[in-house]
Amino acid sequence: MPSIPHRRNVVCRCAPCSRNSQGYSLVTSRTAERHIRKDELERIERLDMAERLANTVQEEQMMDVDTQYDQANSPDSNAATMADNVSVDDEISEVNGNDSDIERDINSDSGSGEEEGVETDVEEFVNEDPFDAPNMPENPVHQFIATFAILFISRYVVNKGAAVLIEFINQLLKIYGEDFQLPTSLIGLQRMTGFSNYANGIKKSVVCEDCHKVYEQDVPLPTHCDFKKHGSQSACNCELMKVSSSGAMVAKRSYVYNSIQRSLQSWVPVYSPILLKAVLPIEMFINWISFVDACRQLVKPSITFSDIDDGHKFLQEFCTECQRIYTPTILTCNMHLHLHLRETIRDFGPVYGYWLFRFERYNGLLKNVNTNRKDSFEVTYMNSFVQDTFKGDFVHAALTCPSQVPFLPLLAKLTATAQPSTSKNTITFPQRPFRLSAFIQAYSNPSLPVLGNEPLPPSAFPLHIEPPSAMSDVDYPHLLDYYKVAYCMPNLEGYQHPSSPFSFVDNQIIKLKSINLLGQVYKGCKYASGRGSFVQSLFLGSQGNNWLAYTGQIQYLFLHSFTPPVDNTELQTRVVYQDKHVFAFVKWFQIEHDRSRELESVDICSADFIACDFECILPVHRISSVVATCDYKTSTNNKKILVNALPHKQYN
Repeated sequence: MPSIPHRRNVVCRCAPCSRNSQGYSLVTSRTAERHIRKDELERIERLDMAERLANTVQEEQMMDVDTQYDQANSPDSNAATMADNVSVDDEISEVNGNDSDIERDINSDSGSGEEEGVETDVEEFVNEDPFDAPNMPENPVHQFIATFAILFISRYVVNKGAAVLIEFINQLLKIYGEDFQLPTSLIGLQRMTGFSNYANGIKKSVVCEDCHKVYEQDVPLPTHCDFKKHGSQSACNCELMKVSSSGAMVAKRSYVYNSIQRSLQSWVPVYSPILLKAVLPIEMFINWISFVDACRQLVKPSITFSDIDDGHKFLQEFCTECQRIYTPTILTCNMHLHLHLRETIRDFGPVYGYWLFRFERYNGLLKNVNTNRKDSFEVTYMNSFVQDTFKGDFVHAALTCPSQVPFLPLLAKLTATAQPSTSKNTITFPQRPFRLSAFIQAYSNPSLPVLGNEPLPPSAFPLHIEPPSAMSDVDYPHLLDYYKVAYCMPNLEGYQHPSSPFSFVDNQIIKLKSINLLGQVYKGCKYASGRGSFVQSLFLGSQGNNWLAYTGQIQYLFLHSFTPPVDNTELQTRVVYQDKHVFAFVKWFQIEHDRSRELESVDICSADFIACDFECILPVHRISSVVATCDYKTSTNNKKILVNALPHKQYN
């Protein structure tokens, strides 16, 4: 039997449907009934909340009156009475103001002044603190109960289970004589805790696939795009709507976002400098490298004013040459926008803070999700995504009382984006406060002394470890030599024949499975299928006045404890000494003198490792970047490695 299409012939005047010039929208009868029920629930919830606030103020007012009567003969009674009266009056006026807001909300649902209401809502959302929750109870324990309930429901409870859980908590509160009750609906609980504030700004939009004009889906949409392109007399006329299987007109969903993310993350900085050299004419290739160099400068998580100016210079060269090399028909407005990036970064900081390419890659996953032909899945997913993102901030903003600190570990289990590891083979040790600027200096300036026991970023903990073991006799001499050089103590002895228990270097180490440094995870060969992380580190040249970037492969990561003898004058001045050092044992490649790839900032290294020495013991603080490598054969059939350094991640 063929399906009967649902006709949109019912006038709906609810708040979302009335935000247009007509004051109503045509929807199906089922949708209209759902909107009416939703408006009624929201109205009841607002009235219920106002009534509870009014009762609370009335009780506090009665308590204040009793207090004033008891303290009538006190020398400070007049001052106390004035303070109490001001407090009560303020609270009553605040409740009355809330009642007025409720009345305005009710009237706006049935009235026709919808456009002004929309503007007011946007203004309030922009100016208000998203973590503000004025309806939260004052009792710290009640705050915790409400916070725990909303987080637990958002993570584990679906559909009608939320109402059942809320009712169960309210029954327990009654049994134990508490004068506090949670709102009976999930919407009310979200509003009381402020948890729904984070998703207030989410709106569905329809975008023309041709000219990219954006239409808000809250208002009636034309079937075809009505945007007139610059210099054209006719409209775009691209189709915006299509007929669904149920016969309703729905927006087309055929957007491709994943390719943008891949192009910026992989193709431009990593593959194109190597693969395009043999494809493009030399003039076009040199011009393309200007764009690659600009991307390398501007997409850094941490950027300097010098980097911004260099990136702008590269973009200027790229756009100027494009205008000369290519025909005007292939040039787009984006090329003009390139030249405004310098001002944008100066105003708002590194692009990682506001560019949406990393978020948009999730759209590639959404395209393959089976929605069972149901509409509005995008809004549901967006609400969940935004709320999950801000759960941690929500907890710290809601629970600020010192007495609530014991509750934080329990709530942390509900705010974590991933389930905590159940492995017992982890270690965490105390360290001095971590400073991001000092950590950046450690890997960007090789002239600074770095021992390996400096503070690690919080992302590194807990460290996933193996059982303690003895370092191989082949690698141990390099560790001993490292400590001699790093601590300027040439008299340090090996563990085999120590003359003093305080002047030798132990051979016991604890290998690490991996380490997370500001979002970048590094692994040794054992835990990366034989391919340990390829990294780069800066070293001083033989003359001490130049820096060289060496590329190597991590063989293993390890933790080692070492305390120098107390007669070291430098160490005597330290109040607390950190004996735990975190290293990577790295085998380095030999740098070649071939400069044929210098234009595209690609290094050429020998395919063989150089002989190991104390430089193979690398403090993890000195890893300057992760690199992409590629096997390469010269014209004489010699094997080489092409090395392309990638931006250093910095997510603390």
